[in-house]
Amino acid sequence: MIKPILEQNRKGQGSLETVGAVLIAFMVLAVIAIAIFLALTPLISTDIIPNKAVPQQQFGNETINLTTAGEAPASVENATGVVLFDLVVTNASSGETVEAANFSVTGGVLANITQEFGDTFVNVSATFTSTTISDAVVLVNNVTEGTTLFFTNASSIFSILGAVIIILAIGLIIGAVFLFNRFTSTGGGGGASEAL
Repeated sequence: MIKPILEQNRKGQGSLETVGAVLIAFMVLAVIAIAIFLALTPLISTDIIPNKAVPQQQFGNETINLTTAGEAPASVENATGVVLFDLVVTNASSGETVEAANFSVTGGVLANITQEFGDTFVNVSATFTSTTISDAVVLVNNVTEGTTLFFTNASSIFSILGAVIIILAIGLIIGAVFLFNRFTSTGGGGGASEAL
C-alpha cells in the first residue's frame, strides 16, 4: 500500500469538529431567528391585530392627589384606552363633592383645572372600560425579545463552552498522565532480588 506523501497528524484536534458543529448550529439558529423576525414583525401592528376590549369594571373610593399634573386612580393606572363614566369625586377630608368643572379627565387621569381644589386628596369612584394588547401581540413580543436576549448572551454561552472544553482537556491530560505513570511503575518484573 502506498502512503500519502503528506500524511496529516490530527492528534490533539479532537474537539475541533464539535466546536465547528456548535458554530454551525448557532448560525442555523440565527438564520431561523431572522426568518421568524421577518414573519412576526408585521403582526405587532394594532392595524392587523387590534387591541381587545376589557369588560366593564368598577372601582370605589380610590384616593388620588388632584394636581395640575394629574394622577390616575390605581385601578386604571396601567390600563390603556380608559374611558371613565359614572364618575364621583369627593374631597377626601371633608366628603364634599368635587364638581366636574374643577377637574379634567384624560384617559383615566384626573387633573385639577381650578384653584379651589388644588393639591387636594380626593376619593374617586367610577365605572370604566379599557383595552389591552391582544394575546397574539404579546406572544410576538415575547418571541422576538427572547430570541434577541439569546443572541445577546451568545458571547457568554461561547465563553462557558470554551471554559468547559478547557476543563475537559485538562481532565484528559491529567487522566493520561495518571494512566501513563501507573503503567510505567507497575511494568515488567526482572528486578534484583536480595539474598537471604
